[in-house]
Amino acid sequence: MTFIICVVSQKGGVGKSTLSRLIAREYAAANWNVKIADLDISQGTSFNWQSRRLARGILPEIAVERFGTVDQALKVAGHYNLLIIDAPRRTY
Repeated sequence: MTFIICVVSQKGGVGKSTLSRLIAREYAAANWNVKIADLDISQGTSFNWQSRRLARGILPEIAVERFGTVDQALKVAGHYNLLIIDAPRRTY
C-alpha cells in the first residue's frame, strides 16, 4: 500500500519543497521506500536538492523525479511506500 502526501499552496516561497524534503528524509531514514514527485519543472527545487545529496554521498538516498502532472506521478506510486508530491505554486 502506498501512502501519498501532497504539499500544496497557491503561494510560492512558503516552504513546500522544504517540508517535502524533510518528510522524505525522515521516512527514508526509517527504511521506507520514498519518492518525491517534483511538479515544479521550471524550478526543480527538490530535484536539485537530490543532485546535491548524490554528489556528496549523503544517505539515505531519496528518489526524486520531475513530473509535468499529478497523473504522471501517480503512475509510479505503486513502486514506493510513500510518494510525496511537491506541487508548484498556483496549484488549485
